[in-house]
Amino acid sequence: MQKIHNRGFIYLVITIILLSTYEVVCRTMVGKISPVQVSFIRFFFGGVILLPAALLDLKQREVKLNRKDLIEMALLGYY
Repeated sequence: MQKIHNRGFIYLVITIILLSTYEVVCRTMVGKISPVQVSFIRFFFGGVILLPAALLDLKQREVKLNRKDLIEMALLGYY
C-alpha cells in the first residue's frame, strides 16, 4: 500500500510541475498562437500520453467498448 501511496505523490508532483509551466509558456506565445490552439495542443498531447495507460487498464479489466460507447465518449468530449 505504501508503494502505491508514494506513486500518487510522484504523479501529483509531476502534474504540478507541468501545469505550473503553462503560464510561462502562454506568456511567450501571446500574439503568436491563439489560446484555442494552445488548449488543443495541451489536450491532444495529454490524450496521447494517457491513451496507452487507459487501453492497458481496459485490457486488464477485460472491458470491451462497442461503437455506441465510443460515440457517447466522443459526444461527451465535444460538449
